[in-house]
Amino acid sequence: GQLGVGASSGNLVLISSQTASNSAAINFTSGITGYDVFYLQYYGVVTSSANEFLQMQFSTDAGATYSSTGYRNAGVYAITSGGSGASSNLSTGIVLVDNTDVTNPSCGACKIFNLTSGSLVKQTLGEILLTYNAGNWSTTSVVNALSINFKSGTNIISGTFKLYGVQN
Repeated sequence: GQLGVGASSGNLVLISSQTASNSAAINFTSGITGYDVFYLQYYGVVTSSANEFLQMQFSTDAGATYSSTGYRNAGVYAITSGGSGASSNLSTGIVLVDNTDVTNPSCGACKIFNLTSGSLVKQTLGEILLTYNAGNWSTTSVVNALSINFKSGTNIISGTFKLYGVQN
């Protein structure tokens, strides 16, 4: 896959599949153990307002709270008219979708590294249509839950989210 976001290094093991239905967030609070790499796939994601940021936030207390600080993101995107650009924004979470469109459902995938390590920074590498994103969360604490939500607090009207562990 592009930028190695596919699972070419090992088999995918489905941890959880969730479908949003006017949901404030999609939370993965179990099964985040036993893998060095995780793979998040999402599709059919719809919001009620345009130009929203779909983000992923990490928890170190089994989902009791999710951190909204310490994230860094960078992205490169192609423009349909032939140009390209770069962006770096959103410190409240890892960018999954930048600038949603209410009439066209969003989709993408993200590899997540080092969640279960107590000594390494958490890193991500994702694909969103014509965009490639990379991010990190500057903590070495073990992550044991993930939350997918819109930065503004807008509900996720619909969408499917699947979290996989990548076997070594």
